[in-house]
Amino acid sequence: MAKLCVLGGGSWGSTLAAHMARKGLSVTIWEFNETQAKRMSQERTLSFLPQLRLPDSVKITSDMPAALADCDIIFSVVPSEFLRSTWRQAAPLLGPVRLINSFTKGLDQNTLQRMSEIIIECYPGAKEKIAVVSGPS
Repeated sequence: MAKLCVLGGGSWGSTLAAHMARKGLSVTIWEFNETQAKRMSQERTLSFLPQLRLPDSVKITSDMPAALADCDIIFSVVPSEFLRSTWRQAAPLLGPVRLINSFTKGLDQNTLQRMSEIIIECYPGAKEKIAVVSGPS
């Protein structure tokens, strides 16, 4: 079974995680805020999206090494202003990854790079394994 790590425990990342868990994948959400991660683990929902119930099988942690351990697929769903710092932290922790999906919209305000370009800059192994999901908000 593929192991998926969702980087970003907001509404979009949590919705994707819930959907993929219901499809049978082993899913871990990395939420940067430890208090929020603990609350999500206990309550299985988000205070700002109470209608979403996270399946019990979804693991939630603020421990990035634990979240990324042995993952095959990464969904990158962190806000654009935190993408570079998140990927600088994540890249040294990654082993072989089959696929990286970037769900973060926008451009870097300083460099005008796309989010996928930032991911590749931080983790060159992503170059041949990255997909981008975009669309209207």
